[in-house]
Amino acid sequence: MKARFLVVKTGLLLWLFACLVHCKQKTPEINGFGPYQLGKTKSSEAGRCRPDGEYNYCFLNASSSLAGHKTVTDLYFLGLGENDPLVEILVTVNMCKEDVVANNLVSRLGQPTETHSGVLVWKQTSANVVLQKNVKGGTCEMNILALSEEKRLKQLTKL
Repeated sequence: MKARFLVVKTGLLLWLFACLVHCKQKTPEINGFGPYQLGKTKSSEAGRCRPDGEYNYCFLNASSSLAGHKTVTDLYFLGLGENDPLVEILVTVNMCKEDVVANNLVSRLGQPTETHSGVLVWKQTSANVVLQKNVKGGTCEMNILALSEEKRLKQLTKL
């Protein structure tokens, strides 16, 4: 009886050890900010909107804080209709403490997949997140982009 218990206990311990070594916890992803979610939020849920080329640019939206900083949130919808998809969330962080904001994103998303002189990029399976440090006068910008917005990603990273 003791031998059987010892075999089961040993097997359980080996399984637990293997899981700790091989079962890596998936890093959470960001595909939205505050009440806004890429692909789900409709322009009818946004503040004021105006056409900007092929996009519907919406401003005066509800904003959430980022790493203890006040923010301004702008939204870009692909198309000018009320049901067109949200493809970019632009979060402007005024009086930005760059390291605090960057460390907050690293703690949530892990290390950036790319860096380009003051620009950090996290390429995820649901969206791309770009942090531009010190854009102008102490301001940082975080862009959350739908995967379809490859051209915009290249603009932001200057690849």
